[in-house]
Amino acid sequence: METSLKVTLTLRAPIITRASSPGDAGLDSPFEVDGEGRFILPGTLVRGNLLEAWEEVHAVPAPPEYFGKKSPSGTVEPARTRVRFDDFVSLDRGSVDGRRYRISVDDERHAAEGGQYQVIQSPWPAGKEVAFEGRVWLDDGVDATEFRKKTEAAFLGVTSLGAHRTSGFGRLTKCVIEEPQTARHGATVPTGMELALLVQPLDPY
Repeated sequence: METSLKVTLTLRAPIITRASSPGDAGLDSPFEVDGEGRFILPGTLVRGNLLEAWEEVHAVPAPPEYFGKKSPSGTVEPARTRVRFDDFVSLDRGSVDGRRYRISVDDERHAAEGGQYQVIQSPWPAGKEVAFEGRVWLDDGVDATEFRKKTEAAFLGVTSLGAHRTSGFGRLTKCVIEEPQTARHGATVPTGMELALLVQPLDPY
């Protein structure tokens, strides 16, 4: 059996999550998208911010079974996480043509400093509240009720998500975690059966 929690995070624009793949010509910071072109908050981004807030709110180290733990120095014995975060997909498609500009001005020349003009993809106008929906998956043995309770409390310590947080970007205004849902694991492959696997990268690597 595997349990999941549907989580909806509402952020106030402007919001920036920098994609690792290049964007259109002249665009310095494209917004992260999934394979279907939908704007997303990467699960790793949400997990990292939640981990930081968890330890501040609860004043104790996060349980290794929730977030994993690096190997002690000189060993290869990491604690594997039993909780997995999906990417969080925007419920508002926004505009792929939205742009925001950031400029650093020289104090003496009152002109833009070299290399300090940045073009940022900004799908939503400032002030608009945008909901992102994703799932958190819990392996067998993780207490879903306890995890949900402590996660809700930890999210109270997450003020914003994405880049330029100190400038007020990506302010988190609401977090909703629904009741846990349980489903059986997928069908297993019988002994002796072979499966063909095709891997097709979305971007150059």
